Amino acid sequence: MRHWCAVSRLIETKVKSGHYDPYCVKNWLGHTNVRVTETYIHFAEMYYNQHPKSWIHDALRSHKNCVRGKHDKNQSLLKKSNYPKISFEKPRWAGRI
Repeated sequence: MRHWCAVSRLIETKVKSGHYDPYCVKNWLGHTNVRVTETYIHFAEMYYNQHPKSWIHDALRSHKNCVRGKHDKNQSLLKKSNYPKISFEKPRWAGRI
């Protein structure tokens, strides 16, 4: 998860300013040396070439506009599953102890 955050933050700086800003990401991640952050630039370039948009924006966007996507299939699978429903009510014996 930390790797994804570093790469997506570098891509975010590329989208906003036109270049990778490892110093901004270094401070955000809490690295003491910028060379540690610079190791992520190779991956950021590779992923940015595949999808040249803000990864953070895409990950946090609302899925309400999704029409017949994977979310619908997953929801229907959960409805059809034979898993027992979990009750979050307090058990009857809990007050007796």
